[in-house]
Amino acid sequence: MIQRSELSLFFTGFLATLSGVGLARFAYTALMPQMVLAGWFTGEQVAYLGAANLLGYLIGALAAAPLADRLGAVRVLVLCWAAVALSFMGCSFAQPMPVFFVWRLISGMAGATLMVLGPSIAMAATPLARRAALGPLMFCGIGVGALLSATLVPSLALQSLGAVWWGLALVCVAALWGGWRCARLLPAPAPIAVTPQALASALPAPALWTLPVVLVLLAYVTDGFGFVPHTVFWVDYLARELHLGASYASTQWAI
Repeated sequence: MIQRSELSLFFTGFLATLSGVGLARFAYTALMPQMVLAGWFTGEQVAYLGAANLLGYLIGALAAAPLADRLGAVRVLVLCWAAVALSFMGCSFAQPMPVFFVWRLISGMAGATLMVLGPSIAMAATPLARRAALGPLMFCGIGVGALLSATLVPSLALQSLGAVWWGLALVCVAALWGGWRCARLLPAPAPIAVTPQALASALPAPALWTLPVVLVLLAYVTDGFGFVPHTVFWVDYLARELHLGASYASTQWAI
């Protein structure tokens, strides 16, 4: 159970993963058939736009730590929340594919940075005994964001496609407000005492590409290879290829 004193820790990580992955990444899945049916793009084009988002995640994950070192983690989080919201606003009207590609790339870069930094700084400020309990709850933001997207997209699409993007932007702005307030309250990570004896007996830094690191990397590669096709194409396949409708496809996406 989350204690009252841990709410700022929890919501910093939770809102970061909700915005960075649940919305910035997974909301697009439910939107793909809507954009094709609205005549904004072809089926092939929306697939490439999905790839632009994934490319952004690769860039953002690599850039997150250097940006935090240079600008400060909380400042970077705020900038990335704002960038995700701005990318949603930028996608709210029909425009040339290269422009839309850039917006989806920005969404991926900012989303990956939120995914990396939000839980990281929250966990660093969490007492060691509570990390196993709070860590998984922070990542529940991904699932909640996916459920929100599966609910918001078909509802707002009855108004217009632009209304969907603006609705997602408003959710992200709310997450920005709440996440910024919580991140400011995070306690500083507990300092690690280092004695001269510990320094004298310290082992040399291990090599980066050890066998365990390579095996974990391969595990993540195969995991991504397994689930990415469904998270990109599943809703569009049900809605347009099988002609089951966007509402049915969004319900399947929520499940």
